[in-house]
Amino acid sequence: VRNAEVSAGWEPDERTAVQLSAYQARYSGVIALTQVPSTNSCPAPCYANLNRDEIRVRGLEVTARQRIAAAEIWANYTYAQPEQRIPSATNPNDTQTVRVPNIAANQINLGADVEWRRLTAAVRTHYSGSRKIGRGTAFIINPGYLGDQVDAYSTTALALTYRDVLPNVALQVAVDNIFDEQYWAVGSETLPSVLQNGRTASLRIIYGMK
Repeated sequence: VRNAEVSAGWEPDERTAVQLSAYQARYSGVIALTQVPSTNSCPAPCYANLNRDEIRVRGLEVTARQRIAAAEIWANYTYAQPEQRIPSATNPNDTQTVRVPNIAANQINLGADVEWRRLTAAVRTHYSGSRKIGRGTAFIINPGYLGDQVDAYSTTALALTYRDVLPNVALQVAVDNIFDEQYWAVGSETLPSVLQNGRTASLRIIYGMK
Protein backbone atom coordinates (compact mmCIF):
# COMPACT_ATOMS: atom_id res chain seq x y z
CA VAL A 1 0.00 0.00 0.00
CA ARG A 2 1.16 3.53 -0.80
CA ASN A 3 -0.46 6.47 0.98
CA ALA A 4 -0.52 10.20 0.36
CA GLU A 5 -2.27 12.75 2.55
CA VAL A 6 -2.59 16.53 2.79
CA SER A 7 -4.19 18.16 5.82
CA ALA A 8 -4.84 21.62 7.23
CA GLY A 9 -6.12 22.67 10.63
CA TRP A 10 -7.59 25.76 12.30
CA GLU A 11 -7.56 26.38 16.07
CA PRO A 12 -8.73 29.89 16.94
CA ASP A 13 -8.56 29.11 20.66
CA GLU A 14 -8.20 26.21 23.11
CA ARG A 15 -11.90 25.36 22.88
CA THR A 16 -12.28 25.08 19.11
CA ALA A 17 -10.51 23.06 16.45
CA VAL A 18 -11.27 22.11 12.83
CA GLN A 19 -9.21 19.91 10.53
CA LEU A 20 -9.57 18.95 6.86
CA SER A 21 -7.68 16.07 5.25
CA ALA A 22 -7.53 14.75 1.68
CA TYR A 23 -6.00 11.35 1.12
CA GLN A 24 -5.27 8.67 -1.43
CA ALA A 25 -4.26 5.05 -0.85
CA ARG A 26 -3.18 2.58 -3.53
CA TYR A 27 -3.18 -1.15 -2.81
CA SER A 28 -1.60 -3.78 -5.04
CA GLY A 29 -1.81 -7.55 -4.87
CA VAL A 30 -5.29 -7.44 -3.39
CA ILE A 31 -6.71 -10.90 -2.64
CA ALA A 32 -9.84 -11.72 -4.67
CA LEU A 33 -11.94 -14.81 -5.29
CA THR A 34 -11.03 -15.90 -8.83
CA GLN A 35 -12.29 -18.63 -11.11
CA VAL A 36 -9.40 -20.87 -12.21
CA PRO A 37 -9.11 -23.88 -14.56
CA SER A 38 -10.70 -27.00 -13.09
CA THR A 39 -8.71 -30.05 -12.05
CA ASN A 40 -9.51 -33.53 -10.76
CA SER A 41 -9.31 -32.26 -7.19
CA CYS A 42 -11.29 -29.10 -7.97
CA PRO A 43 -14.01 -29.70 -10.56
CA ALA A 44 -15.69 -26.83 -12.41
CA PRO A 45 -16.46 -24.26 -11.29
CA CYS A 46 -13.19 -24.00 -9.35
CA TYR A 47 -12.26 -20.88 -7.37
CA ALA A 48 -9.14 -19.72 -5.56
CA ASN A 49 -8.16 -16.65 -3.54
CA LEU A 50 -5.44 -14.94 -5.58
CA ASN A 51 -3.47 -11.69 -5.28
CA ARG A 52 -5.28 -10.38 -8.32
CA ASP A 53 -6.48 -6.79 -8.07
CA GLU A 54 -5.51 -3.20 -7.41
CA ILE A 55 -7.51 -0.75 -5.28
CA ARG A 56 -7.38 3.04 -5.17
CA VAL A 57 -9.23 4.90 -2.44
CA ARG A 58 -9.57 8.67 -2.54
CA GLY A 59 -11.36 10.62 0.12
CA LEU A 60 -11.89 13.62 2.36
CA GLU A 61 -12.25 13.82 6.12
CA VAL A 62 -13.43 16.79 8.18
CA THR A 63 -13.16 16.78 11.97
CA ALA A 64 -14.25 19.42 14.46
CA ARG A 65 -14.51 19.82 18.22
CA GLN A 66 -15.93 22.49 20.49
CA ARG A 67 -15.66 22.70 24.26
CA ILE A 68 -18.63 24.26 26.08
CA ALA A 69 -18.28 24.47 29.88
CA ALA A 70 -17.78 20.87 31.10
CA ALA A 71 -18.72 19.31 27.76
CA GLU A 72 -16.72 18.64 24.62
CA ILE A 73 -18.73 18.15 21.43
CA TRP A 74 -17.00 16.60 18.43
CA ALA A 75 -17.88 15.40 14.94
CA ASN A 76 -16.25 13.99 11.84
CA TYR A 77 -17.40 13.36 8.29
CA THR A 78 -15.68 11.03 5.84
CA TYR A 79 -16.21 10.77 2.10
CA ALA A 80 -14.59 7.84 0.29
CA GLN A 81 -14.34 7.00 -3.41
CA PRO A 82 -13.00 3.42 -3.59
CA GLU A 83 -12.21 1.90 -6.99
CA GLN A 84 -10.98 -1.60 -7.79
CA ARG A 85 -9.28 -2.78 -10.98
CA ILE A 86 -10.43 -6.28 -11.91
CA PRO A 87 -10.16 -8.55 -14.98
CA SER A 88 -12.45 -7.44 -17.80
CA ALA A 89 -15.69 -9.39 -18.18
CA THR A 90 -15.39 -9.26 -21.99
CA ASN A 91 -11.63 -9.55 -22.50
CA PRO A 92 -9.58 -11.73 -20.11
CA ASN A 93 -6.38 -9.97 -21.15
CA ASP A 94 -7.73 -6.54 -20.19
CA THR A 95 -8.94 -4.94 -16.96
CA GLN A 96 -11.84 -2.71 -15.93
CA THR A 97 -12.43 -0.34 -13.03
CA VAL A 98 -15.40 -0.94 -10.72
CA ARG A 99 -16.41 0.12 -7.24
CA VAL A 100 -15.02 -1.64 -4.18
CA PRO A 101 -18.02 -3.42 -2.69
CA ASN A 102 -19.40 -2.86 0.80
CA ILE A 103 -17.72 0.48 1.53
CA ALA A 104 -19.95 3.45 2.33
CA ALA A 105 -19.21 6.67 0.45
CA ASN A 106 -20.45 8.75 3.40
CA GLN A 107 -19.88 8.21 7.12
CA ILE A 108 -20.58 10.58 10.02
CA ASN A 109 -19.69 10.38 13.70
CA LEU A 110 -21.09 12.71 16.35
CA GLY A 111 -20.31 12.65 20.04
CA ALA A 112 -20.24 14.51 23.32
CA ASP A 113 -18.18 13.93 26.47
CA VAL A 114 -19.33 15.55 29.71
CA GLU A 115 -17.53 15.53 33.07
CA TRP A 116 -19.15 16.39 36.40
CA ARG A 117 -17.07 15.75 39.49
CA ARG A 118 -16.31 12.02 39.40
CA LEU A 119 -18.91 11.18 36.75
CA THR A 120 -18.16 11.09 33.01
CA ALA A 121 -20.86 10.64 30.38
CA ALA A 122 -20.00 9.88 26.76
CA VAL A 123 -22.51 9.54 23.94
CA ARG A 124 -21.62 8.68 20.35
CA THR A 125 -23.68 8.30 17.17
CA HIS A 126 -22.35 6.64 14.02
CA TYR A 127 -24.03 6.94 10.60
CA SER A 128 -23.00 4.82 7.63
CA GLY A 129 -24.47 5.52 4.20
CA SER A 130 -25.64 2.78 1.87
CA ARG A 131 -22.95 0.39 0.60
CA LYS A 132 -23.02 -0.74 -3.02
CA ILE A 133 -22.59 -4.47 -3.70
CA GLY A 134 -23.43 -6.75 -6.62
CA ARG A 135 -23.24 -5.59 -10.23
CA GLY A 136 -20.87 -2.71 -10.91
CA THR A 137 -18.58 -3.76 -8.07
CA ALA A 138 -15.83 -6.35 -7.61
CA PHE A 139 -18.46 -8.93 -6.64
CA ILE A 140 -18.33 -10.77 -9.98
CA ILE A 141 -18.64 -14.46 -9.08
CA ASN A 142 -22.31 -14.24 -8.10
CA PRO A 143 -23.20 -10.53 -8.36
CA GLY A 144 -26.94 -10.88 -7.80
CA TYR A 145 -26.73 -13.09 -4.72
CA LEU A 146 -26.93 -10.33 -2.08
CA GLY A 147 -28.76 -7.65 -4.05
CA ASP A 148 -27.51 -4.27 -5.22
CA GLN A 149 -26.73 -2.51 -1.94
CA VAL A 150 -26.64 -2.72 1.85
CA ASP A 151 -28.94 -0.10 3.38
CA ALA A 152 -27.72 2.85 5.42
CA TYR A 153 -27.89 2.62 9.20
CA SER A 154 -27.22 4.63 12.34
CA THR A 155 -26.31 3.48 15.85
CA THR A 156 -25.88 5.29 19.16
CA ALA A 157 -23.83 4.26 22.20
CA LEU A 158 -23.75 5.65 25.74
CA ALA A 159 -21.24 5.12 28.54
CA LEU A 160 -21.44 6.40 32.14
CA THR A 161 -18.26 6.12 34.19
CA TYR A 162 -17.99 6.83 37.91
CA ARG A 163 -14.38 7.17 39.04
CA ASP A 164 -12.79 6.32 42.38
CA VAL A 165 -15.53 4.07 43.69
CA LEU A 166 -12.55 2.51 45.44
CA PRO A 167 -8.93 3.66 45.10
CA ASN A 168 -7.97 3.34 41.39
CA VAL A 169 -11.32 1.66 40.63
CA ALA A 170 -14.03 3.00 38.29
CA LEU A 171 -17.48 1.62 37.62
CA GLN A 172 -18.88 1.91 34.08
CA VAL A 173 -22.29 1.21 32.59
CA ALA A 174 -22.28 1.04 28.78
CA VAL A 175 -25.10 0.56 26.27
CA ASP A 176 -24.33 -0.05 22.59
CA ASN A 177 -26.91 0.36 19.83
CA ILE A 178 -29.33 2.04 22.24
CA PHE A 179 -32.22 2.19 19.77
CA ASP A 180 -31.80 -1.47 18.74
CA GLU A 181 -31.08 -0.66 15.09
CA GLN A 182 -31.24 -3.69 12.80
CA TYR A 183 -28.43 -3.61 10.25
CA TRP A 184 -26.40 -6.09 8.27
CA ALA A 185 -22.74 -6.71 7.43
CA VAL A 186 -21.46 -8.30 4.23
CA GLY A 187 -18.18 -10.18 4.38
CA SER A 188 -18.12 -12.07 1.09
CA GLU A 189 -20.08 -12.32 -2.14
CA THR A 190 -20.56 -16.06 -1.56
CA LEU A 191 -21.82 -15.92 2.06
CA PRO A 192 -25.12 -14.59 3.45
CA SER A 193 -25.29 -11.16 5.08
CA VAL A 194 -24.90 -11.23 8.86
CA LEU A 195 -27.31 -9.42 11.19
CA GLN A 196 -25.32 -7.33 13.67
CA ASN A 197 -25.82 -7.09 17.41
CA GLY A 198 -28.88 -5.23 18.65
CA ARG A 199 -29.03 -3.32 21.92
CA THR A 200 -26.28 -4.54 24.25
CA ALA A 201 -25.70 -3.43 27.86
CA SER A 202 -22.65 -4.14 29.97
CA LEU A 203 -21.34 -3.37 33.44
CA ARG A 204 -17.57 -2.95 33.78
CA ILE A 205 -15.26 -2.59 36.75
CA ILE A 206 -12.10 -0.78 35.63
CA TYR A 207 -8.90 -0.88 37.66
CA GLY A 208 -6.19 1.60 36.87
CA MET A 209 -2.57 0.69 37.61
CA LYS A 210 -0.37 3.60 38.57
